[in-house]
Amino acid sequence: MILSKVVRSGVLVGLLSAAALYLGGAAHAQQVSSPALILPPLDSALAENIEAHLEILKQGCDVSLVRVQRLLPQAREQLKDALEALGYYHGKYALRVTRAEAEQQCWQLEVDLEPGPQVLLGEVQIRVVGDPETQALFADTIREGGLASGTPLHHGRYEDLKSALSSQAADEGYFDARFERSEIALDLVDDHADIALVFNPGTRYRFGAISLTRPTYLSDALIDDLMAIHPGDPYSSSALADLRRNLDMSQYFREIRVTPAIGQSADRQIPVAVELQLRARHAWTGGLGFTTDTGPRARFSYENRYVNRRGHRFRVDSTLSSVRSQVDGAYTIPLSGDVSRKLVLSSGYNVEDTDSYKSKRLQSAVTVTNETDSGWQQSAFLELLRDDYEVGSEDEVSLLLMPGVSLSKTSADDIINPRRGWKLFSSLRVASESVISDTTFAQLYGSAKYIHSFGRARVLTRAEGASTWIGDVAHLPASLRYFTGGDQSIRGYDFRELGPLNAEHTEVVGGRHLLVGSIEMDYRILDSWRVAVFTDAGNAFNTTNDLHFKRSAGIGVRWLSPIGPIRIDLAHPFDGEDSVRLHITMGPDL
Repeated sequence: MILSKVVRSGVLVGLLSAAALYLGGAAHAQQVSSPALILPPLDSALAENIEAHLEILKQGCDVSLVRVQRLLPQAREQLKDALEALGYYHGKYALRVTRAEAEQQCWQLEVDLEPGPQVLLGEVQIRVVGDPETQALFADTIREGGLASGTPLHHGRYEDLKSALSSQAADEGYFDARFERSEIALDLVDDHADIALVFNPGTRYRFGAISLTRPTYLSDALIDDLMAIHPGDPYSSSALADLRRNLDMSQYFREIRVTPAIGQSADRQIPVAVELQLRARHAWTGGLGFTTDTGPRARFSYENRYVNRRGHRFRVDSTLSSVRSQVDGAYTIPLSGDVSRKLVLSSGYNVEDTDSYKSKRLQSAVTVTNETDSGWQQSAFLELLRDDYEVGSEDEVSLLLMPGVSLSKTSADDIINPRRGWKLFSSLRVASESVISDTTFAQLYGSAKYIHSFGRARVLTRAEGASTWIGDVAHLPASLRYFTGGDQSIRGYDFRELGPLNAEHTEVVGGRHLLVGSIEMDYRILDSWRVAVFTDAGNAFNTTNDLHFKRSAGIGVRWLSPIGPIRIDLAHPFDGEDSVRLHITMGPDL
């Protein structure tokens, strides 16, 4: 859809200026509604600790100066505690309350302070009682505690280390842990302190009997493969979390309860109750949607979540639109020993009709997937593709047998509306004329997304690149050539309208390589609304000599709906025929 340009930058600047004035006024109102603390130049950690300790600052501006003056003795004790907590035992200070500037109508607390020398740590002895394996278990926690000879005495870090050791002991099943010695010896003449800390975790508890309500339909062997704990294993909270994760990732269960009965332990054996309830066996979903790339579309899917007792799964997905229609089926077989390892047999038929090409594809694949401990999704596949396509003046049928691999990972603080996160994906596929295929080639593809927040603003970056090694690009089917432009690529241009042209420079025929990038900034103006500005650039090409970057820029709004963000963008292409193009998309940012 093409619109005339009606959005002016001045409108956006005006709205942002008004918002800034409003937010600035709100910030000023908040500043004068509470008393001020006036400190001399100090180390930031000390200044923050003093402010956190002084409860007098919680008094409102409407409190009389007489009442505030009565609180000064208590404030002096709190200031002393704040200094000593960071090793300042020789501080000299004076406090006074005064009326602040007339327009603020509030009192302020002025502190004259000379912190004096800071006590440094001398001898630091931290010992964990037990065998080398037990000591190694707590070594990282002790190292991260930051207590070392020559560093300033920091009572907070000392107490944090004790809490961390106790918490880790409970998480790892050392329920009888105790501190045999916990001392700070102060020498205020030489301004140093010695620490002696002896931590005895005691004997580690183990998992006892595991009572499991087994679903009647799934086999015992399948359930046993999902169990990440066994009687006699050392107890740990992370092992229980792994068990819940395994059961959840299997996607067989609608309800999972894992309950350790710590209060019922006997002989340091902790029984665990696991309750499982199966999801419905059959699931049907459908819906209607719209994007400016494909127009209106209908979607339908069916899933059989456990075809048999071995946990095999079958799924069919279909999509219908004027630009792209497809139907795909996949049969998934879990591989024993690891819930993330699967064998997937898939097949599908896909029809695409764009302004640049037409393609009717029939493809089948065998894929083995696996997830590493660090969360990387690994896949190895063998795909058979038959592509009946028209691009430019070419009307061909191509048959390819392509082995390949892919690697991906997504990390985000929120799946639907991330403030920070990233996503990486890469794949490699090859084909050879000596094995069934009509042509020989190798194709490498990679993409990356990154999101970072600054207050209410976010920066979203995206990069996409690919390269194909082949003798003649004309032998590559349309579905494996690279085109760009559209909602998810370079906004401001039509869907897949960009790429190398034919010899007559009249039609886009696609290229060997791809390079696309995008930078976007959005700002949250309401709980469910963001405004955005962005710029995209890139193109598909055959050689670096014919790489001509196409660029665009625009503005947009985002509605953070319950099912994910819906984006409405107006993009101006700097090298296109249209002045402004509308783009509507929905789906996760990563």
